[in-house]
Amino acid sequence: MKGLDPLELPAYRVYNLALYMLMEPMDAEQRAELERTLRISDEIKHPLHELQQRVKVTQSATKDTPVPKPQKERYVPPWWRGDDVNAKIALKVMETLP
Repeated sequence: MKGLDPLELPAYRVYNLALYMLMEPMDAEQRAELERTLRISDEIKHPLHELQQRVKVTQSATKDTPVPKPQKERYVPPWWRGDDVNAKIALKVMETLP
């Protein structure tokens, strides 16, 4: 594709270009297999999709208590140890830098 700058194209056009370049040398059987693979991949949900959908209620409501506002669960990365611990680690790292 001479004279074509992918950085100047919208994202969907870059995808089309990549797909075209991938499929160009394939025969009909290989293209059909790629289509099946892409269809299967389209059905896979992103792991954070369900996390964004969940809503957590902090307490149960009774007649006397008002209904609490639902709070969305937040993603906590596995490396997070809490504000205090991470602040101490950051300070130690900063001390070692020139």
